[in-house]
Amino acid sequence: MVLSNVCNTKWSYIGKRRKKYPQTSEDLTQEIQQWVCIYDDIIHSLINDDTIVVVDETTSKKRVSKLLLRCSIRELHNDIMKDVNEGGLLNVWNDISK
Repeated sequence: MVLSNVCNTKWSYIGKRRKKYPQTSEDLTQEIQQWVCIYDDIIHSLINDDTIVVVDETTSKKRVSKLLLRCSIRELHNDIMKDVNEGGLLNVWNDISK
């Protein structure tokens, strides 16, 4: 904290940070990732250098190609929220939002 010499004004204050809790379970996160990978408007990048490093289940690092989205985020969100018969994901609606 930095204080001014004249009137003891706080110029910079770093407060206690709140812990953020995940709103989805790990199982649902994996289901969403699997659903996104098989979504029609998602393609793998064709550029060789367009890769990212991902931590695998065995905590080993693995280099994979990036996924490119050919539609808007809103359209992706609306499609994942659809009924399962229409291609949506089963457990994305929680009990509170129903």
